[in-house]
Amino acid sequence: MSKTKPVDAKHLRQAKTALFMRVSTERQKHDRQKTILSDWAKSQRLRQGQYAWYREKVSGSKETASRTGLSKLLRDVDAGRVHSVVIDRLDRLSRSTRKGLELLALLADQGCRVVAVQQQIDWNGSMGKFLATLFLALGEWEREQTRDRIIEGMAAARSNGKHCGRPRNQKRYEQVAKMRASGMSVQQISERLGIKRQSTYYLLSQAGTTQDKSE
Repeated sequence: MSKTKPVDAKHLRQAKTALFMRVSTERQKHDRQKTILSDWAKSQRLRQGQYAWYREKVSGSKETASRTGLSKLLRDVDAGRVHSVVIDRLDRLSRSTRKGLELLALLADQGCRVVAVQQQIDWNGSMGKFLATLFLALGEWEREQTRDRIIEGMAAARSNGKHCGRPRNQKRYEQVAKMRASGMSVQQISERLGIKRQSTYYLLSQAGTTQDKSE
């Protein structure tokens, strides 16, 4: 994306508002964000053709180059096809405070307005910049606190003998034990189940079956 450059009058007339949505995984949906942004567009009396949707399913911590939705948006801003970017929250742009602020500064250099609907932030003027910095920093701090609490909780559970992670599958333990008892080698079991040898050793140990790791 280049630095600020003049945009001709034709591009200004054709420029649209970008409604940008992001979720972190393929399983997640954009429905809630779409409702929020649709309501905002209606409140601004935007008509069809005056706005365009941009969406992606990728972690906000990824680099811009690996985010197809954001990359397309930035190209359109650079080309003068977009004059405003509207999101439900600032962390849709980035999960990192530093990267988020860099993106906001980049958009500001292009004369592009950024609106975070739920946080009621308009990246316009000193107050908008201050609030954006504050909300991005708070969001990152909250995620770090949540991650630390999860790690501490799992460590405490393990110290009390509780299992953390994927649920144990007793049927799989029994299956592996029966295959082993039938005379199958660890390699044969691994190939039959499509798992790594180390996983087979683990399942056998959980099933209480002895195994020779020299196989």
